[in-house]
Amino acid sequence: MVTVQNNDEFRQRPTAPESPKTQRAREKLRGQLEAEKARITPKEIEATVERIHKWIADNAKHRVAVKKSSFQLFNHNKNAADLSKKVQSLANRLKSDMKQLAEALDPSQG
Repeated sequence: MVTVQNNDEFRQRPTAPESPKTQRAREKLRGQLEAEKARITPKEIEATVERIHKWIADNAKHRVAVKKSSFQLFNHNKNAADLSKKVQSLANRLKSDMKQLAEALDPSQG
């Protein structure tokens, strides 16, 4: 079991130095991150918001009005899918079994 003392000792152990290739890659990524951070300004955010609003306004004519279309998430099974052959055969078997049970319990019905 690792104790807190052992964990602290582990963190204080020296690590191997980074290779020059790893250092270059780290610096390249750090530079890319800094350049990206510099591009994200309140002014740029506002400009992007304006572009999005303009795009929405320009493409409004292609939008489908929800009031005109008649779609529903649940239509109370008005357009239910057909039963599969397996389910249909199970339903028929259950129906015949129930009929036989009813006849066995009350012979006057049959």
